[in-house]
Amino acid sequence: MRSFVFLLSFAVAAPGLRAQSFSSLAEFWAASPAKVDQRLNARPLDLSKPLDRKVRGIMDEFDGLNQMTTTVYWADGYGSNAHPQKGIGLDGRQLAQLVDTQSESAVDDAIRFILGHEQAHMAQFKYYANGLDDPQRRRAIECQADILGGLAFVGMVFRAHRPPEAVDFKSMSAHLVDLALKIGSPGWEDQTQHPRPEQRARAVTLGMLSQLQIVDWQMYQKTHDPDTLQRLNSAQSKFADIIKPPEPIMDWSNTMAKRIVNYAQ
Repeated sequence: MRSFVFLLSFAVAAPGLRAQSFSSLAEFWAASPAKVDQRLNARPLDLSKPLDRKVRGIMDEFDGLNQMTTTVYWADGYGSNAHPQKGIGLDGRQLAQLVDTQSESAVDDAIRFILGHEQAHMAQFKYYANGLDDPQRRRAIECQADILGGLAFVGMVFRAHRPPEAVDFKSMSAHLVDLALKIGSPGWEDQTQHPRPEQRARAVTLGMLSQLQIVDWQMYQKTHDPDTLQRLNSAQSKFADIIKPPEPIMDWSNTMAKRIVNYAQ
């Protein structure tokens, strides 16, 4: 979700670090976990440290929500990344900067967004047989991960048993969109592989709205409440791209991502 040079999400590394990394996305994905450790100087989370415990706790929440089991490791100097076997790599230097300059809640939100985006890539590995390393599809692939990241972020809110009426979703949406715009700045990522900042903001917002729609749909399926049905229909009339349950999430998000980045079908 953060900066990317040639991996799923690699930051622009210093020359010395870059020499130790991979020449292509395909090479990175094909590498064994041991080779990833060697090339990126990767290290496991240290649960004796507060930041590491925070990361692991948030990852556990996502795993519970998405029924996955995800390893997280540190790979300083490379941004965040996702590897089919190794799991999710995070840049401790970037997160340390956030810890030093942002409030605790802002740091938590950033970590949730990063992990939600990267776990979306892990889902892509499972769902798509090939084509993820196609340069022509990179923006659409990353845009889909932003949609799914926004969707998962709101899913975490509901998983915490916070009722919709108790959550200021307008403020939350504005906060995540602002975060997406910062993440989309040239200082954080390679613009040749990611959607433009305004596209990322649209993708994240669409994901958040669609999670609300999914929750309403599930509620309506249980209660057949007419007010809930009215809310569902109202959202679909206002937001043409919003998910229409029970539409498959991966298929819907793939279609919307291509539309957002104007990918030639």
